[in-house]
Amino acid sequence: MSARSSERYGGTAIAIHWVTAVLILALFVIGWRMVGMQLSPAKMEAYALHKSIGLLVLAAVIFRLLWRGFRTPPALPDAPRWQQHAARATHVLFYLLLFALPCSGWMYNSSVGFPLSFFGFASMPPLIEADQVAKDTWRAMHWLLGWMLAGLMGIHIVAVLYHQFVQRDSVLQRMLPAFDIWKRRQA
Repeated sequence: MSARSSERYGGTAIAIHWVTAVLILALFVIGWRMVGMQLSPAKMEAYALHKSIGLLVLAAVIFRLLWRGFRTPPALPDAPRWQQHAARATHVLFYLLLFALPCSGWMYNSSVGFPLSFFGFASMPPLIEADQVAKDTWRAMHWLLGWMLAGLMGIHIVAVLYHQFVQRDSVLQRMLPAFDIWKRRQA
C-alpha cells in the first residue's frame, strides 16, 4: 500500500468519482423514464442502455476498490469524531450499494431470462435461471437499493454543502478536479 499522504485525492480517484456520479445520475434518469414507457423499440433500447451503464458502474466500482487498495486516501480534515465515523460509514455504504445495485439488476435480468449485453460488444452470462418468484424478488431488491443509493447521495451532497458553506473547510476541494489549477492561478 502506498504511504502517500495528501490533502487531496489523486487524479484517478477524482476521475472515477465524477464519472461514476454522472453515470449514476444517467441511470436514475433513464430508469425513471423507461419504466413509464409503452412497450416499443425505444423502451427496449432504454433498458439496454440502462443495463450497459449499470455494468459500467459495476466495473468502475471494482476498479476503484482495487485502486484504493494501492493508494492511501487523504486524511480526513479536522472534524469531530462522529463526523469522521459518519464519513467512513458513508463511503463503505456507497461501495456496498454501488456493487449490490448493479448485481441486483443483473440478477433481475437473469431471472426474467433476457439476454444481457454490454453496449452490444459482449454478452454477459445469466447469474441464475429464469424464475417468476426470483424475478419479483430481484425487481423489488433493485428498486429498494436504487432508492437507498438516491437517499445516500442526497445525504452526501448535503454534507458536502455543509462543509463548504458552513464549516468552510477543504472537504469539497479534495475532490474537485480543477482546484489545483485554480489554486495556482490565485498564487
